[in-house]
Amino acid sequence: MLKAPIPVDDEKRVAILHALNILDTIPEERFDRVTRLAQKLLNVPIVLVSLVDRDRQWFKSRQGLDAPETPRDVSFCGHAIMGDDMLYVPDATRDERFADNPLVTGGPHVTFYAGQPLTHSSGARLGTLCAIDSKPREFDDDQKQALRDLAVLAENELNIATLSQAVLVQKESEARVREVLDHVNEGLFVVYPDFTVGPRYSAALPQILNADAISGLPFLEIIGERIDAERRRSLADYLEMMFRPSVQERMLNNLNPLRNIAYGHPEQSRYLDFRFSRVMDGGGVAHLVVVAEDRTQQTLAELALKEAEARSQSLIEKLFGLLHVDPRLLRDFLEGAEVELAAIGRAMEEAGQPETYATRVERIFRAVHTIKGDAALLGVELVVKKTHEFEEKLETLRARSDLNWSDFVPVGFEFAALKETFVEIRGLVERLTRFQEAFQDAPSGSELLAGALARLGTRLAERAGKQVEIASDDFQSRDIPEQHRKLIKDVLVQFVRNSIDHGIEAPGERERAGKSASGRIKIAAKRAGDQLAVSYRDDGRGFAVDRIREIARESPQFRNEAVDEWDVSRLIGLVFLPGFSTAREITESSGRGVGMDIVKKRIRSAGGKIAVRFAAGRYAEFSFFLPI
Repeated sequence: MLKAPIPVDDEKRVAILHALNILDTIPEERFDRVTRLAQKLLNVPIVLVSLVDRDRQWFKSRQGLDAPETPRDVSFCGHAIMGDDMLYVPDATRDERFADNPLVTGGPHVTFYAGQPLTHSSGARLGTLCAIDSKPREFDDDQKQALRDLAVLAENELNIATLSQAVLVQKESEARVREVLDHVNEGLFVVYPDFTVGPRYSAALPQILNADAISGLPFLEIIGERIDAERRRSLADYLEMMFRPSVQERMLNNLNPLRNIAYGHPEQSRYLDFRFSRVMDGGGVAHLVVVAEDRTQQTLAELALKEAEARSQSLIEKLFGLLHVDPRLLRDFLEGAEVELAAIGRAMEEAGQPETYATRVERIFRAVHTIKGDAALLGVELVVKKTHEFEEKLETLRARSDLNWSDFVPVGFEFAALKETFVEIRGLVERLTRFQEAFQDAPSGSELLAGALARLGTRLAERAGKQVEIASDDFQSRDIPEQHRKLIKDVLVQFVRNSIDHGIEAPGERERAGKSASGRIKIAAKRAGDQLAVSYRDDGRGFAVDRIREIARESPQFRNEAVDEWDVSRLIGLVFLPGFSTAREITESSGRGVGMDIVKKRIRSAGGKIAVRFAAGRYAEFSFFLPI
C-alpha cells in the first residue's frame, strides 16, 4: 500500500482548514444537498465531502457511509489533494497504490473512487468531493464533468466568509446548478408536499416525460395516462408516505411503483426509472428530489438478451433430448409428424363447415395423439409435453355439442406452436444426423424399433413404479413390408402404453400372484401366406372385465342396454370404441379413450383385421393380420 503523501505546504493548508471553524461541526443542508445530488446523479452508493486534517480525513457531509472519519495515511482523498484535477480509480483492487489498502480489503470495500479536490480561495486544497462504489465501474466524460461542477458548489460553501460574498456565491451557485441541470442526461426535478413539480428542472426532463408544461403542475397529472390506473393509485399512496417523516425512507424505497416501468402508449412505450429521495427541513420533509432516467435501450437490450438466453437454453434442452435417438428413427419420426401435422392443417381449414365441427375436432385429436405416441416411443419429452397440453385443450372441445368456428382459434395457436417446435427439431436433427451417423453402426429397422419399444417400456414402467422386459427375438425386419412399418410401429406403441398403464401389475402384486416381479412383453412378426401376422402379448392381469362392465353400465350410450347380460367377448369389444377408457385418471400416456379405436381403424384401413385373447390374471394378447 502506498500511504497518502504529505504536501510541502501542509502546515499552511491545515491552518487554513482549522481557521474555517468547520471541522467537527454538525451536518449542514448546504453540503448535504450537494452530496445527495451527486449520489442520485452519478448513481453511486457513497458520496462524501471529505476534509483532510493533519492525521485524519473528516467528512463534513456523507451519503451511504456511517463512519465520520478515517485515518489520513490510508485515505484516497490524501492522494487526491496532491493534484488539481480529479483522482480517478476505476478498480482499486488492480491499482498497486491501493490494492492492499484496509479500506479496500475491508469495509467499506472501496473499489471505485473518483475524487475532485476542493480548493480554498487561497489556493490550498482542503479536501475532496468524492464518489465511491464497492465494485469496479467507469464514469463517462459527462459524469466526470458533473462531479467537477458539483465540487465547485461545495467549494463555494467552504469559501463563504461574509454576507456580501455569500450573495455573490449564491448567484454563482445558481448558475452552476443551472449548468448541471442543462447538461445532465437524466431528468432532475423537485416534488413539493402538494405533489406539484418545482420551477427548476433539468433540460432533459420534458423529453423524458414527453411533456412540455411541467413547472407548478401536479406530478400525477403530468404522468397522466402514460402509466396504468393501478400504478397511478400506488404512486399517490407512495408520495403521501414519502412526505411522512415518521415512515422510514429506506423501507419506502422497496415500495417505489415507478422503478423501470413501461411509460407511454402501448405501441410506442419507453422504459423509465424514477428514484425519489427526501430533503429534510427541521423535523419535516421539505420536498422530494426526483431523478427520472430513460432506460429504454438498456431494458430492451436486457429483454433481448434474456430472450436469446431462453432460446439458447431451449435449443440446448431440445438437443439433449434427441442425442440418444438413432438418426433414422428421428427421420421417421419427423416424416410421420409431417403427415399428422398436414392432417391437422386440413381439419383446421375445413372447420368452417358447421355440420363437421365435432368430426374435425376428433380428427385433430387423433393426429395429435399419434404424434404424442411417436414422441413417447423415442423419448422426445418436449413433444410429449406439448402434445399432451394440446390434448388437454382439445378435450374440452370434445365434450361440447355447441361448437362454432371461434372455438378453433385457440386450437390454431396450439397448432402453430407445435409446428414451430418441429421446425426447430428438424434443424437440430439435420445437424445431429451428420454427427451420429459418422460414429454409429447401422442396426436393422426392426432392431431400431425393438430397441425404441424397450426404452419406452422402461421409461413408462419407472414412472408407474413397475418393471418390464420386452422380448423381440421373433420380430424380424425381413418379414415386415415397408408399407406397413409405420402402422406396426404406431400400433405397438399403443399396446406398450396400455400394458404399462392397465395390464402389467406392480412388483408386489405380481409376486403375491406367484409371478416374477418384472412383467414380460413379447412381440413377434412372421409371414403367413399372403399375410403378415403380428402378435403382442403381456403377462399382466388381462382385461378388467368387471371394470369394463361398470363403465358401460354408467355410460349414457348404453342406457337402454342390458349390460349385465353381455358376454365377455362383447365387453372386450368396447375397448375399441372412441372415448372408452378404464383409466381412473388422465396421464401423458393414457386415460382419454383414444388409442385402441385408432388401432382398429388403421388396421382395417390397411385391409387387415385384429383379434384379442386373454386369461384373467395371466395375460392379454393381440394379433393382427395385414395383407402383403
